[in-house]
Amino acid sequence: MKAHFTLILSLSLGLLGCNPQGAVTKQTHSQERILDDPVKLLNPADIDSPNVIQYSSHHVFDSGLISAKTLHASGYRMEHLRLLYDQPSNRVFMTSHTALNRPYDNGVRNSPDCPEGLRTVILNEVDGDHPSNFNYSALVAADCGYRVANADMHIHDRRMFIVYIVVGGADVCRYDDPSVNTAIPVEPGTGGKKWQVRLKVSSVIDQAPITFSGVAPGKDFEVLAEVCVPNYVSGGGDGVGSAEPFITKIDDNIIHVVYADEYLAPANSCGQVIRGLKYSMVSHTVVSDEEVGRCPGDRVRDGMPVVAYHEPSKKYFMVFESLRGGERDEIVLMDSPDGEVWSNRRQLIQASSLGAGAVGVPYIKSYRQYLLVSFVSVHEAEKRSKVRLLILDSDGKRIDFGGETPDAFTLMDEEYSLEGEANLFWGAIEVIGDKLYATGNVDAANGDDTRVTEVSIAALPTATRLAWDGYNDRRRCAMDIWLGDTRVGCTYSGTIGERKTYLFDGYCTRQGRNYDISKITKFGLSCALNGDFSDAENIVHAERAYNGADFNVHMQFEVPPAFVDLSWDGYNDRRRCAMSIWLGETRVGCTYSSSIGDAQSYRFDGYCTRQSKTYKISEITKFGLSCALDGDFSDADNIISAQTSYDGTDSRVSLSF
Repeated sequence: MKAHFTLILSLSLGLLGCNPQGAVTKQTHSQERILDDPVKLLNPADIDSPNVIQYSSHHVFDSGLISAKTLHASGYRMEHLRLLYDQPSNRVFMTSHTALNRPYDNGVRNSPDCPEGLRTVILNEVDGDHPSNFNYSALVAADCGYRVANADMHIHDRRMFIVYIVVGGADVCRYDDPSVNTAIPVEPGTGGKKWQVRLKVSSVIDQAPITFSGVAPGKDFEVLAEVCVPNYVSGGGDGVGSAEPFITKIDDNIIHVVYADEYLAPANSCGQVIRGLKYSMVSHTVVSDEEVGRCPGDRVRDGMPVVAYHEPSKKYFMVFESLRGGERDEIVLMDSPDGEVWSNRRQLIQASSLGAGAVGVPYIKSYRQYLLVSFVSVHEAEKRSKVRLLILDSDGKRIDFGGETPDAFTLMDEEYSLEGEANLFWGAIEVIGDKLYATGNVDAANGDDTRVTEVSIAALPTATRLAWDGYNDRRRCAMDIWLGDTRVGCTYSGTIGERKTYLFDGYCTRQGRNYDISKITKFGLSCALNGDFSDAENIVHAERAYNGADFNVHMQFEVPPAFVDLSWDGYNDRRRCAMSIWLGETRVGCTYSSSIGDAQSYRFDGYCTRQSKTYKISEITKFGLSCALDGDFSDADNIISAQTSYDGTDSRVSLSF
């Protein structure tokens, strides 16, 4: 698939409303002359600071919920854009690929130094306050080969680590060479090309110019995975290799990378699997490499893994596509406490649920208490492809905002530009301040224009949905919050009323101010019959600890029953029984034997005849029975007893003598 156009979508996630309308300043670059000749044969030495993006814009639509601008830009076959925001320097970095000599196009010449074509990884950057016109920052890689792609960034210790793949030139490896893997059986000694996952690290990104090299001294790059493929392989669907690497984390001098692999997949009957490797920056070697995606078999193709760390839940979340064939395609989610050992697979969404013929290309980012997941859905009957966004809570569950906003936003809807081919792919998202920026390539047949679309959407609420049950519907509820050990009366009963759910956005009506939900440590509800809080006997309570992140919080009232049915057996029917209750460690004689008689069950409503007083059932910790033959309690040998502890909630209690 040939990517000629690029989309960038911007979503407002704060309370800023829509983006302003108007033109964006046009920008030029020193190397624009390189691109003047569309058939100029370029060598690696020609690449210094190529023209990246020049913007002009016009407003597309403003529906109130979504506002969009389309930006038209001239670049040179930009594709696979990825964004990374560096908060300390307030800069946005963008990696992009160029296919400068177009070796896939018929009749286009290639330079003698690059007979297979020249491809690059370019690093661009822009001020984080105006992330639209990106400037050239550094050349990451310029390689002669059939494919240079899948670059993604990770900043650690003020250096940028970039992983990407290269399918290089012909006749550089041989299948009978034990130092490389044999992907496809051919005649021994047959020449091939190396398909590699590579790693580069930058100089300190706060000091210009930024340069890239391998991790080990004197090396241009590190090889994390490698396979030898036939000379005819271009790096697309015609070969077996490794692709789509993503750096999960860097700690203790270990770089953790997940990637999609076809070479080892047939061993467990999967078309492609997700693997995780560890690269040591001390020994400069890969110290482990194993499957982590738990592929279920059945020729499933798992690919395009992306990982985000979610600070509120202290977990890593990984999304990837699982291609099962058309409408069975799905986006999969896994989580991990350490980014190394992953949970079982969970389906986030399947193509069939969207009426789509395929889904794929997911990306994930953490934002406040949420997880944001983008992906592409392909609708063959309509000849359209769409960029979608899911919003997840801290447990990785999809959130539906009660019909106010959908649980799968449509960010962009594009008609096929090439007959029979979906045109939105290679998407990515990044959170910058209170906005979300998304990218995606578009296929088209009419040139090397880059189109950028900016979308603004109504703010995602910083909210928590409380739900509860277990009480009479006539009770009206008021809510409290705790900030550490400090209790704050938050809402009056009139705010919540008799509802059993409440979407709390941080605003406390009793205090007339907003509170940061992430600082809340506990929620509490007090509900009174008919809203009468003057009688303590009329009020039930519920409390729930909170981690500052969860969207859904369920409150459970431990409502005492109106009565307790006691039953017992195992004695002569001529015995008559008296009952005692315990309040903590204190025993209270509750009923005379005449109250219960020689029955073998008793419904207790809290009233003790011996005390002429009603006790709260919820405060009872134990029940006891003493039964004497013919009701004669004067002879201790004539009495049998039974006791059982009580939790204040059960409506049935059985005692055994």
